[in-house]
Amino acid sequence: MALSERVNGKLFGELAPGSAARVLGQCSKAGDSWVVTASDGATVQVSPSMELVDGLVELCGTKGQDGALCATSVCRFSGDVDMEVWDKAINLAQTPQLVTFSSPPEAKFCLANLGEAVLRSLHVEQTDSQCTHGELRRMFGE
Repeated sequence: MALSERVNGKLFGELAPGSAARVLGQCSKAGDSWVVTASDGATVQVSPSMELVDGLVELCGTKGQDGALCATSVCRFSGDVDMEVWDKAINLAQTPQLVTFSSPPEAKFCLANLGEAVLRSLHVEQTDSQCTHGELRRMFGE
């Protein structure tokens, strides 16, 4: 399964059918169908494969041929999320200078470096039973 990309309503509209996506927003019933009002204020039609409820959610799924989000999972949020800040983060992640940092191979490399930093911060001596930096890189595909 493809990794789902966090998008707002505008970016969801630009995705090709079949693309994996995650949309955070206010979910509500509109007649017989569901919609999510994304962080940028755009609405996205939802074809849920599970029960939905009104409120703040992050829906994961794929873009259907009809342009709706075919939701396969839902994460419900309690409390407030600053939607303006969330939307800025979504748009920032799309800038060409940062796109390479959020793509899977680079993200895996960052995780490997983080693993090494954690080992160093714990002052763990490397032995045969512990992961070395090279092993972490192999584990994460670098």
